[in-house]
Amino acid sequence: MSITPKFYLEKRKDKQGNPIIKNCLVRMYVTIPSGRVEYSTGVKVDAKHFISEYMEKGKEPIKVSAPNFDELNTRLNTIYRETLNLRNRITSTKEDVSIKEFKSRLDILCKPKRDGESIDGSTFIDYLELLISLRKSGKKLQPNGKVYSAANVRKLKTLLSSLQRFIKHSRKRDLKFEDINDQFYDKYKSFCFDTEKKSISTFSVLIKDIKAVLNEAISDGYTKDTSFNKKSFISPQFESDSVALKQEHLDKIQNLEIKDKEFDKVRDLFLLGCYTALRHSDLTNLDISKVDENFIRVKQQKTGSYVSIPVTKAMKKILDKYPDSFPKLDINLNTYNDKIKKIAELAGLTEPISTIETKGGKSKKVTMPLYKLVSSHTARRTYATLMFKLGIPTSLIMAVTGHKAEKSFLKYVKATNEDKAKMMAELMKKLDM
Repeated sequence: MSITPKFYLEKRKDKQGNPIIKNCLVRMYVTIPSGRVEYSTGVKVDAKHFISEYMEKGKEPIKVSAPNFDELNTRLNTIYRETLNLRNRITSTKEDVSIKEFKSRLDILCKPKRDGESIDGSTFIDYLELLISLRKSGKKLQPNGKVYSAANVRKLKTLLSSLQRFIKHSRKRDLKFEDINDQFYDKYKSFCFDTEKKSISTFSVLIKDIKAVLNEAISDGYTKDTSFNKKSFISPQFESDSVALKQEHLDKIQNLEIKDKEFDKVRDLFLLGCYTALRHSDLTNLDISKVDENFIRVKQQKTGSYVSIPVTKAMKKILDKYPDSFPKLDINLNTYNDKIKKIAELAGLTEPISTIETKGGKSKKVTMPLYKLVSSHTARRTYATLMFKLGIPTSLIMAVTGHKAEKSFLKYVKATNEDKAKMMAELMKKLDM
């Protein structure tokens, strides 16, 4: 299996059965959670100009003897980078992406695009492509005057890829503004749930993004149609099945004796996530220079915003183990999550937990041991929940988690009505009420 993308020449024969060695197509393969992806790069080169063992030799695939070698290698490097980034994103979010969908997303990321100035925005798809181009180039700014983050642009590309697959599935040629109505909603919902087996949360985000793009199109004067604002055209609400750990759980994980160095680093990174609310991508890229005696200061990759996180005693105990460099791991997120689950199991996090599992738009209640629900994302929810239960104002917790809206933050917090009642009782006790 190749987790990193690998380029190779397509093997073809002529009518006489001889290998074709002129103008050969360069293809790529990479393994994602759903299987092996084989992808055409569109680059063609004579076999004598291609280095099959380029990775082992530390060279670029196309020899300098090839015409336009620099341009061809640049294109392959772009495809390599976008493929690796896309693979890492879907594994980090545990998104269920098929091989066909992965290739469709690569097409949007890697295939030559029209200049943003030449897109007229006359249809919804055309306007969406225009929006991506303008936000990516910085020609269209946020209302506050700041440039849109790379994550924001990726989100629109994900939407575009999904809609293009829907158009192909529906045997249509385009998606016009006037097409975005109740009939579209029902068909797109069926496509997401029944055809692509997406979760309610994924469909909800896609609909939310469609409505946001349409509102922007109205503001920009590209359409006046407001059919999508009907009550029936909604982003479904859903209850996350993620869990948050209690302090006693963290203590068990902290006190677990681990001799394996890699497992020990996984444990330390996970606990730091629980104490900082940093996403896995931010944790694994954190530099020791960003940490001092009092604060960790970091720019979040997903939002582009800066956060300052107070260093607690529990955090310092872990950081002291790594005085010269932050703990680094040479494993992918799936392996990381598998190891976290194993650590949680060994630590005794085995109590049964009932949760809601959604797939293909259908929900069912399932019960499983707590450790099976623990993942990298559990860390952020654990931080938010523990701080909330301590009575720390939500505005201060949000300053660390990076949430902009309190409504979104409160969905993150795993606190029952009983928890909230106890918090209120503690507060009244402190106020002598």
